[in-house]
Amino acid sequence: MKLTNKQKKAKMSFKQPSIYYEEKSSGLTNGLPFMHINEGTSIPTVLFIGAVFDTDEPVEDSESGEKIKEVVVQSYYSSEALKKALSEEEYKNIKISLGLVN
Repeated sequence: MKLTNKQKKAKMSFKQPSIYYEEKSSGLTNGLPFMHINEGTSIPTVLFIGAVFDTDEPVEDSESGEKIKEVVVQSYYSSEALKKALSEEEYKNIKISLGLVN
């Protein structure tokens, strides 16, 4: 698949935005995490988020019983970007594989 000029520019200028969380479900986003998008910038087409798990192994020389951490980096893609790039059938198959539709 050949990238458009817009896609090439976006690829070269990717910047991971800050993610914010509301303390109450009655706020602006009803408790959902959100990104503040500055004027003149676009909503990112991909986000990278690390998930941290404790392992069963203790940290060496740790008196506190702290466990070694495992970090798994995941990427999450914009549904709008996928919808534009894929055929209707491919997009529907992705939604089915994610459990979003039957």
